[in-house]
Amino acid sequence: MQTRTRRRFTYESRHHCYAKAVDVEREFSIFVSLALLKLDKARLNPTFAEYMLNSPRLREYSRAGTRGVGNKNLVLKFIREFPMPAPPLGEQRRIVASLEQSSARVDQMRRLQADTRKEMEAMMPSILAEAFAGEL
Repeated sequence: MQTRTRRRFTYESRHHCYAKAVDVEREFSIFVSLALLKLDKARLNPTFAEYMLNSPRLREYSRAGTRGVGNKNLVLKFIREFPMPAPPLGEQRRIVASLEQSSARVDQMRRLQADTRKEMEAMMPSILAEAFAGEL
Protein backbone atom coordinates (compact mmCIF):
# COMPACT_ATOMS: atom_id res chain seq x y z
CA MET A 1 0.00 0.00 0.00
CA GLN A 2 1.47 3.35 -1.04
CA THR A 3 0.73 6.45 0.96
CA ARG A 4 1.88 10.08 1.03
CA THR A 5 2.10 11.66 4.43
CA ARG A 6 3.26 14.69 6.33
CA ARG A 7 3.95 14.22 10.06
CA ARG A 8 2.18 10.97 10.62
CA PHE A 9 2.66 8.25 13.15
CA THR A 10 3.64 4.66 12.49
CA TYR A 11 3.27 1.81 14.91
CA GLU A 12 4.98 -1.55 14.29
CA SER A 13 3.16 -4.17 16.30
CA ARG A 14 4.50 -7.57 15.35
CA HIS A 15 7.57 -8.24 17.47
CA HIS A 16 9.00 -5.12 19.01
CA CYS A 17 6.14 -2.67 19.40
CA TYR A 18 8.10 0.45 18.56
CA ALA A 19 6.34 3.65 17.70
CA LYS A 20 7.93 6.41 15.63
CA ALA A 21 6.70 9.83 14.58
CA VAL A 22 7.55 10.34 10.91
CA ASP A 23 7.76 13.67 9.11
CA VAL A 24 8.13 13.03 5.38
CA GLU A 25 6.72 14.49 2.20
CA ARG A 26 7.17 11.51 -0.09
CA GLU A 27 5.50 8.23 -0.94
CA PHE A 28 6.37 5.18 1.10
CA SER A 29 4.99 1.70 1.58
CA ILE A 30 3.15 0.30 4.54
CA PHE A 31 3.70 -3.40 4.97
CA VAL A 32 2.22 -6.07 7.21
CA SER A 33 2.38 -5.37 10.95
CA LEU A 34 2.62 -1.63 10.53
CA ALA A 35 -0.11 0.84 11.36
CA LEU A 36 -0.32 4.45 10.22
CA LEU A 37 -1.99 6.62 12.85
CA LYS A 38 -3.02 10.12 11.83
CA LEU A 39 -2.97 12.33 14.89
CA ASP A 40 -4.98 15.45 15.63
CA LYS A 41 -1.98 17.77 16.11
CA ALA A 42 -4.24 20.40 17.68
CA ARG A 43 -4.69 17.96 20.58
CA LEU A 44 -1.66 15.66 20.55
CA ASN A 45 2.01 16.44 19.92
CA PRO A 46 3.42 13.63 17.69
CA THR A 47 6.67 13.36 19.65
CA PHE A 48 4.72 13.20 22.92
CA ALA A 49 2.59 10.41 21.41
CA GLU A 50 5.79 8.59 20.36
CA TYR A 51 7.13 8.72 23.92
CA MET A 52 3.78 7.63 25.36
CA LEU A 53 3.38 4.69 22.97
CA ASN A 54 6.94 3.56 23.71
CA SER A 55 6.45 3.85 27.48
CA PRO A 56 6.63 0.62 29.53
CA ARG A 57 2.96 0.96 30.50
CA LEU A 58 1.65 1.13 26.92
CA ARG A 59 4.16 -1.46 25.68
CA GLU A 60 2.76 -3.92 28.21
CA TYR A 61 -0.77 -2.92 27.26
CA SER A 62 0.03 -3.58 23.60
CA ARG A 63 1.67 -6.94 24.37
CA ALA A 64 -1.44 -7.97 26.25
CA GLY A 65 -3.59 -6.94 23.27
CA THR A 66 -1.84 -8.91 20.55
CA ARG A 67 -3.92 -11.54 18.79
CA GLY A 68 -2.99 -14.69 16.94
CA VAL A 69 -1.00 -17.83 17.63
CA GLY A 70 2.18 -18.04 15.56
CA ASN A 71 2.08 -14.58 14.03
CA LYS A 72 0.72 -12.24 16.70
CA ASN A 73 -0.52 -8.81 15.64
CA LEU A 74 -1.91 -5.80 17.41
CA VAL A 75 -5.20 -4.97 15.73
CA LEU A 76 -6.14 -1.38 14.89
CA LYS A 77 -9.32 -1.55 16.95
CA PHE A 78 -7.19 -2.24 20.03
CA ILE A 79 -4.72 0.55 19.17
CA ARG A 80 -7.62 3.04 19.00
CA GLU A 81 -8.52 2.13 22.59
CA PHE A 82 -5.06 2.77 24.08
CA PRO A 83 -5.41 4.61 27.40
CA MET A 84 -3.21 7.57 26.54
CA PRO A 85 -3.53 10.75 28.62
CA ALA A 86 -3.32 13.98 26.68
CA PRO A 87 -2.38 16.96 28.86
CA PRO A 88 -2.53 20.43 27.27
CA LEU A 89 -0.16 20.93 24.32
CA GLY A 90 2.09 23.25 26.31
CA GLU A 91 2.57 20.57 28.95
CA GLN A 92 3.19 17.96 26.24
CA ARG A 93 5.92 20.15 24.76
CA ARG A 94 7.46 20.65 28.23
CA ILE A 95 7.44 16.88 28.84
CA VAL A 96 9.02 16.22 25.42
CA ALA A 97 11.74 18.82 26.07
CA SER A 98 12.49 17.27 29.46
CA LEU A 99 12.63 13.75 28.03
CA GLU A 100 14.87 14.84 25.17
CA GLN A 101 17.20 16.62 27.59
CA SER A 102 17.37 13.48 29.76
CA SER A 103 17.94 11.34 26.69
CA ALA A 104 20.82 13.58 25.61
CA ARG A 105 22.40 13.22 29.07
CA VAL A 106 22.02 9.43 28.91
CA ASP A 107 23.63 9.38 25.45
CA GLN A 108 26.50 11.51 26.77
CA MET A 109 27.01 9.12 29.71
CA ARG A 110 26.98 6.11 27.36
CA ARG A 111 29.65 7.73 25.20
CA LEU A 112 31.74 8.49 28.29
CA GLN A 113 31.30 4.90 29.49
CA ALA A 114 32.39 3.54 26.10
CA ASP A 115 35.44 5.85 26.06
CA THR A 116 36.37 4.79 29.59
CA ARG A 117 36.00 1.12 28.64
CA LYS A 118 38.34 1.63 25.65
CA GLU A 119 40.90 3.37 27.85
CA MET A 120 40.76 0.57 30.43
CA GLU A 121 41.11 -2.09 27.75
CA ALA A 122 44.14 -0.25 26.37
CA MET A 123 45.75 -0.05 29.83
CA MET A 124 44.96 -3.63 30.88
CA PRO A 125 48.00 -5.31 29.22
CA SER A 126 50.46 -2.97 30.99
CA ILE A 127 48.65 -3.36 34.32
CA LEU A 128 48.77 -7.15 34.00
CA ALA A 129 52.45 -7.04 32.99
CA GLU A 130 53.25 -4.97 36.10
CA ALA A 131 51.17 -7.30 38.28
CA PHE A 132 52.94 -10.44 37.02
CA ALA A 133 56.32 -8.73 37.39
CA GLY A 134 55.50 -7.96 41.04
CA GLU A 135 55.58 -4.22 40.45
CA LEU A 136 52.08 -3.46 41.76
